[in-house]
Amino acid sequence: MPELTPWRDGTTHVLFHPFDFLARLASLVPKPRVNLTRFHGLFAPHAKERSLVAPAGRRKRASTEADRTFEQRRAAMSWAQRLARVFSIDVTNCPCGGTLRIIA
Repeated sequence: MPELTPWRDGTTHVLFHPFDFLARLASLVPKPRVNLTRFHGLFAPHAKERSLVAPAGRRKRASTEADRTFEQRRAAMSWAQRLARVFSIDVTNCPCGGTLRIIA
């Protein structure tokens, strides 16, 4: 067992009642939907000079929403496209050599 570094008063172990331990442990769990990383200064989300120091992220497209059709606005990647992009799996290729068609 490794050596424990004692605190200033010489204490090396702390004993908790189970409920006290769970309360301390639960206080370390972040709240849902809260960013764990916060940026300040030039890296803050709305900093005026952010574009000079941060890589370009998603930018608004040149075409406005009015220029695109309803289908173009609602179009998203299908699950098959996502599998192909993330895992390099092409689910449209059949083991028999044919091509599968996605219907749903």
